[in-house]
Amino acid sequence: MRCEYKKTGTSVYVVLINWCGVEDTIACLRSLAVLDSALLKVIVCDNASTDDSWTKLTAYVESQAALEIQLIQTGANLGFAGGNNVGLRVALADPSMQFVWLLNNDTEVDQGALDALLSYMALNENVGICGSTLLYMDQKDLIQAVGGQFNSWLGTSKHILGHESYSPDLCRAVDPSSLDYVVGASMFVRRQVLEQVGLLEEDYFLYCEEIDWATRMKRKLPELKLGYAPDSLVYHKEGASTGANERQGKTYSYFSDYFFITSRLKFTRKFFPVQRWVVQLSMALVAVNRARRRQWRSMRVALCALVGWVPKGLDPRQSASRPV
Repeated sequence: MRCEYKKTGTSVYVVLINWCGVEDTIACLRSLAVLDSALLKVIVCDNASTDDSWTKLTAYVESQAALEIQLIQTGANLGFAGGNNVGLRVALADPSMQFVWLLNNDTEVDQGALDALLSYMALNENVGICGSTLLYMDQKDLIQAVGGQFNSWLGTSKHILGHESYSPDLCRAVDPSSLDYVVGASMFVRRQVLEQVGLLEEDYFLYCEEIDWATRMKRKLPELKLGYAPDSLVYHKEGASTGANERQGKTYSYFSDYFFITSRLKFTRKFFPVQRWVVQLSMALVAVNRARRRQWRSMRVALCALVGWVPKGLDPRQSASRPV
């Protein structure tokens, strides 16, 4: 499969977003360096990190020769969608680009991950966005997700095979038609999606970007489907960017919870207006749950979401540069 794509003169772009996580980003780049460098072009977009990320990234890029890496300073913390879109625009300007692989910077890829994605997309030309098998970095025999499903009446999502023991046969038995979205930590996207569906929706900042993208693709290009390459293994550090990691006991981050509450409501309003009112009313239960946990700021966000308006003063980006 590698030779086939080399002969056609196509490129695969990898887009990474860095925000105060340079050590994770460099580890991800090192895992990419063992892949086919003749095929890959890597773009690292730094979302105005407040630490020494830019200096370290520049030094790393200058010291290595295995990958073609372009560093871009976005100038502001644009969030997941905004930061990725900067890289996607650069990738689109290259006519040789056929696929873009969006990876979280806190991931590391298996040596066969790219080949598995390319093989799957070659065999399934009706797939627009393809996912990988996400495994926990600190427990590589445990599945984080292979895709997700969305409950439009509750505005909640569920990772398929989440916390199951990894088995190749188990993963190969997954029916991709059951997916509502591909998890954003590893999304392999066909050029056609970028050109005809558009880029990621930047209104979310965090959460729901991938299901928004998948839903827009399904509605605008119903001939395209979501796919899943079970043999594409990607190892993911849970909560490195959001500050919440349930398996390590870090169950709460206001930064993360704020966007968890507000993004699901935005998505439901946009695509499921009938269910919007049910989801909005469910915020009363969310508020009670946050109060029970003494998470008072999140309780206020949920109460505001209940009435359909969340003031900007509750947005954690207004008062903090890091997840809190």
